[in-house]
Order: sequence, then C-alpha cells, then structure tokens
Amino acid sequence: MKRRQSYSQTDEPIINDEIDSNVFVDSTKCSKKDSSTNSDIIENTAVGDLPTTSRNKIAQFHTPRDSSKYEMKLNRRGICLILNQVHFEDHNDRSASEVDENTIQVTFTQLGFEVRIKRDLTFASISEVMGKLTREDHSDCDCISIFVLSHGEDNGKIYAKDMPYPLITIFTSLTNCISLAGKPKLFFIQISRISFQND
Repeated sequence: MKRRQSYSQTDEPIINDEIDSNVFVDSTKCSKKDSSTNSDIIENTAVGDLPTTSRNKIAQFHTPRDSSKYEMKLNRRGICLILNQVHFEDHNDRSASEVDENTIQVTFTQLGFEVRIKRDLTFASISEVMGKLTREDHSDCDCISIFVLSHGEDNGKIYAKDMPYPLITIFTSLTNCISLAGKPKLFFIQISRISFQND
C-alpha cells in the first residue's frame, strides 16, 4: 500500500486548532496476556476516567516482540506535535524559538508527519491538547513525535504561558492511548533554563 505523504489540502501546519475540554487521563489499569492473539488486553478498574475509545480495546502490536527494530509500514507516519512557548506572563520571551519551530515543521513534514503547532498555551490548554491527542485513533500511524520548546527549571519543571508544571506529565500523557501501544513515542525537549537569585 502506498504511503500518503500529504495529510491536508494545504501545506500549512495546524496551529492552535479547537481543543477539547477534557484533560490528562490518569487511571489505574493492569494488563494481561491473551495468548491466542499475542496482544495485551487492557482492563480498567476506573473505566469512567478513560476515553471511550480506550475502553475494553485490544492493543494490536504491529512489531513482533522479539524484533530489534520497529515496523514503519502503516498508512501514515504519524502526528508531530510542537508545543512552542514563546511568550510568558512572568518571564522573558523566547523569540528565537520561532526559528526552531519552523525548522522542525519543515523537517518533519518532509519525513511524512502531520505537523501540529501549539503556541503560548496555558497549562490548562496543554492538558486539553494532550487529552485530545490521547483520545484520537492512531491505528494507521507508525509513531508519534512531540516537541516541547520552553523555559525550564533545575527541578524538572517546564513552563506553560502561565505557570510551571512537571515535565513528566508530557511523557505519561499518552499512557492510556491504546492505538499507540507498541509504537515509538518520540519526545524532544528544548529548555532555556531559568535561574532564580535571591535579592
């Protein structure tokens, strides 16, 4: 099957499109091996906290467990999400970050990704974006890529427009996305460190 190299009618990336009101999904779960399908059945003990598309679904692994590399043969390469924080309420701007954003956009478009750009989001909006991404169906995607460009601190926190938040929330936000199970999840973090000095 021929891979589609274009995912929209224009070459423009999707920038700050409409976002959903739900936030990060965090639910207790366990998995058990189904020997007949060689898949993991996700059993949720807090089903009400999960997106509808994740309930009672079987994770289909396209790459054999003993393989030394991921299979990249599905219809789409995947989504490339860029969370670019240029302006902040209480800190200096990162104007040069727009150059990095453009470079990422061009490069990952050439690699076949659907590039989505989100600029200057509050923490609540970042949560909404990641929640929406988790609920999407990525079954025909090879992988997913996420870039975070922002200010940061030594304690593992990065900045949204309005406040700092733990970087690990970005890493764990896709945990309950069944259609990304067994697929590469690429995270690229570019941080301008903020130093706090006593007066």
